[in-house]
Amino acid sequence: MGIPRIEPLELHATLPSGPRNLITDVAGVRVGHATVQQGEVNTGVTAVLPHPGNLFLDKVMASAAVINGFGKSAGILQVQELGTIETPILLTNTLSVGTAFTGLCRFDLLTASGNTKVANSASNLASLVTFAIAGKVMWAVGIPAALCGIAGNYLGSSLALKGGAKVIRPMFFVVLTLLLARLIYGLFA
Repeated sequence: MGIPRIEPLELHATLPSGPRNLITDVAGVRVGHATVQQGEVNTGVTAVLPHPGNLFLDKVMASAAVINGFGKSAGILQVQELGTIETPILLTNTLSVGTAFTGLCRFDLLTASGNTKVANSASNLASLVTFAIAGKVMWAVGIPAALCGIAGNYLGSSLALKGGAKVIRPMFFVVLTLLLARLIYGLFA
């Protein structure tokens, strides 16, 4: 089966097509699709996962191009700026881009939390090196704070792995509520 090649366009492809000329010919790529047909409504969404691993930690090279100048997108700027993607690719109709993006944001709370720890650790290390070179680190405060942070991350990760999203979401809400209360108290105190 597959899609017929369009030779007259001269796409200058540097790699040969797969046996079926489909995206799923590439090892590890997974594609899912759902269609909705209700009366005059005909729509759907297609999800493409470039590999089965963690896309945030093992990014995939990517590029983006506007084909006909019509439609909406989310995340294209990052692809254009960085040349990588770190989430699954969702294709849908113009009016469903927001819904698809919202669904993607709730993709996997545990993975998102883990990815945040990696990104925060990298930025914290860069900050530490920068301030240490400038001689601006308060080691007597920083070392105990770092040890407490490591212990808290270890305990929080253990709790998240054992309890999953049903434990993380309420705890996240409680922490945000306490931070908001502290902020409001600070404004009026």
